[in-house]
Amino acid sequence: MWVFGFARTSPRLSHGSCWKFSSKKLIVDADSVRKVECGSARVLGRPTAMPAFTATITDRATANIEALIASHARAIAVAMGEHISGARTEEDIRQEFSALIRTFLYEAKLALTIRAHHEYGLAGGRIDAKYGGVIIEYKNPSSPDRIEPDINAPSTRRLVRQIQSRFASFEKEENVEQKRLFGCGIDGRRILFVRNRTGRFEIENPQPLTPECVDRLLRALVSLGASGNSFTPTNLCADFGAISSVARNAVAALYEAIRHTDDPKALTLFDQWRLLFSEVCGYRVTESNAAINDLAYQFGIETPNSALFLFALHTYYSIFIKLLSSEIVSVFSTFRTSII
Repeated sequence: MWVFGFARTSPRLSHGSCWKFSSKKLIVDADSVRKVECGSARVLGRPTAMPAFTATITDRATANIEALIASHARAIAVAMGEHISGARTEEDIRQEFSALIRTFLYEAKLALTIRAHHEYGLAGGRIDAKYGGVIIEYKNPSSPDRIEPDINAPSTRRLVRQIQSRFASFEKEENVEQKRLFGCGIDGRRILFVRNRTGRFEIENPQPLTPECVDRLLRALVSLGASGNSFTPTNLCADFGAISSVARNAVAALYEAIRHTDDPKALTLFDQWRLLFSEVCGYRVTESNAAINDLAYQFGIETPNSALFLFALHTYYSIFIKLLSSEIVSVFSTFRTSII
């Protein structure tokens, strides 16, 4: 899940900064943004100052999520106990359990940040369900593949090896460290957890699907589920690079906002940037340049003002780097969910 833009005013930004929808003018500087209004996003304050991550989740929010986890853990355990008698296939288990998880995510207001991916393809096979860094493999409780109480039972050992192979595939293809993954096997009656936090797999004995076990899974979803796409160069270029619709739309909107502003402060800040950038790049950015024209054309801008276009492009990537940085360091917050 990539996020760009802001849908509501956020009380979690420090120094009185706030983001809201607007479509007026742009006042921006490459080094210090005082005020930005452009198309879909408005910034007041200094975005160079990162939010106070230790305060992103208040005591009240923590209490609310704790209560939701506890209540849904009980409800899921009871519902699966009632459902198991009528389950005949692995798909029966997956549909019921996925629906219960989906209800929890919606009530916890995490449905937009924790996305379910079913039949997620990797070179090593298909994962039954993936929620960020949480991997779930479902089994048919009525088949020989069911989870047995004995960790050394053939079917249970096959499940463990299957989850271990998913960890290796994730690390190889998604560049996700295995210590950031949480593996789980479920057949409706029993549940099994697998971790690899120290370089050695921690394989726990299968347990009955109790509220306590479901509680642990829900906590893993909250802390590891909001990972979204891995921050690999390929993914970042595809979603935010020059070929992406996000980049084309954002740069074009920034360019139009800069081009039409008549605010004296905005023009002063732009002139400062233009002088500094000319010194860095070694040529006059106010002069027409074929290479810049070709680049601007990729963003849907014909016959551009070179300086204004480069300023818009510079501003876009400056905003992107700030958002990417905040998304990465958000793993140090209490529940390690996205702050954006």
